[in-house]
Amino acid sequence: MDLSKNKRSAMRRPAITTPPSMRRRALYGAQRVMQWTGMGAAWQTLTRPHGAVILMYHSIADQAAAPFVDHRLRIDPPTFDWQMRFLARQRRVVSLTALLDALDAGRPIAPGTVVITFDDGYVDNLTVAAPILARYALPATLYLPTGYIRDAQTQWVDRLYTMFASRTRDTVTLDEGQNWNLADDAASAEAYAALCERLIITPRDRREALLDDLAAQLRPDAQPPRLTMGWQQVRELVRAHPTSELGVHTADHFDITTLDAAQATAQLADSMDE
Repeated sequence: MDLSKNKRSAMRRPAITTPPSMRRRALYGAQRVMQWTGMGAAWQTLTRPHGAVILMYHSIADQAAAPFVDHRLRIDPPTFDWQMRFLARQRRVVSLTALLDALDAGRPIAPGTVVITFDDGYVDNLTVAAPILARYALPATLYLPTGYIRDAQTQWVDRLYTMFASRTRDTVTLDEGQNWNLADDAASAEAYAALCERLIITPRDRREALLDDLAAQLRPDAQPPRLTMGWQQVRELVRAHPTSELGVHTADHFDITTLDAAQATAQLADSMDE
């Protein structure tokens, strides 16, 4: 018997967030009632809100890939299909370029205007999301972390999430003396959040060293599949779905608000050049 395979099939979702509050759950319920009864469409017709809504998606992981992606960064394919069907029927979906052209020209933005975007260049943007978008003739913009695209390397956030989900050890200690017992859900959520905040502002070479150190401590018994597209897959997506637009998401999936002007410019310029 392959015990590691059994463990992988039973990967736990890390405790990384607290459950939604009762107020938030009530709001979700009210939103669904408005949609089911048509009240949402009536509200839009009466109020005619100005401006456009820009939706930001990340992963549309299928069942095989879903255990390796932070649940806050993905929705399942049936839900995405349902949302796109709704947008195609009930909203005016335009490309980001079309929206920016209208704003530059001073043209009014029609009520119900929506722009669809994706961050991080997940493979499922090609294999799952793009065919659904094509089914409903919807344009989208994909923001690519070009260093990870170039290397066709799964990004740090998915590697960290998988470490937490498939760990065989529950203790993490950092050089600064921080330590967490991940067997406690609150501590696990705190550790995951702290590590995400640290990794997104850490240069890529040091980021890799930190991930290696975390893997040595947590000893995960599973590795994520390649979840990020390579350039060949990006080309395939653009050829098959010419309404797709590409944008830059820094070179190294970095929070550039933490950088000085020269470093931030380099992250953007390198990404744009690539």
